[in-house]
Amino acid sequence: KEFDEMIKSYEEIFNKKPIGFASPLFTSSNELVKLIDRYGFLYASFLEGEKPFQPKINEKKCSHIQIPVNIRFGQIPPILYFSMQGLSQDAIAEKTIGLIDRKIRENGFASTYIHPVHEGIEPLLTSLTTVIRHIKNKGYLTKTYEELALDYKKKQRIN
Repeated sequence: KEFDEMIKSYEEIFNKKPIGFASPLFTSSNELVKLIDRYGFLYASFLEGEKPFQPKINEKKCSHIQIPVNIRFGQIPPILYFSMQGLSQDAIAEKTIGLIDRKIRENGFASTYIHPVHEGIEPLLTSLTTVIRHIKNKGYLTKTYEELALDYKKKQRIN
């Protein structure tokens, strides 16, 4: 019922169906994974993993693609986490950059997130800006979750 209401509200506001879903606090269950498929979402982001993948339930592949957030501390994004440790803005950026660089080296893929109410305002915006500049200067390819899901489907030859 809540899912129906959520989708209806989204469609009324944006005049289109949602294509992605991220559950609050990375809440997960087989029932939620089934709902994502039933409602035709292209992607979701709440299961653990290192790279995009097609989840399975009872050995049956789902139709949506999971885009895991592979840089986080529980439900806390890294910039916010490091700020809660009392680190300086430079140290927060340095540690976050280190995590991103490591994931790129190990997996060729890094995914994290921000809360605009925290990282989107000062003082954490300074750290976020430093991290984004680093990503740009390193020449890392950046993509939306929609682009990642479509690329995955194309590479795996999934309709």
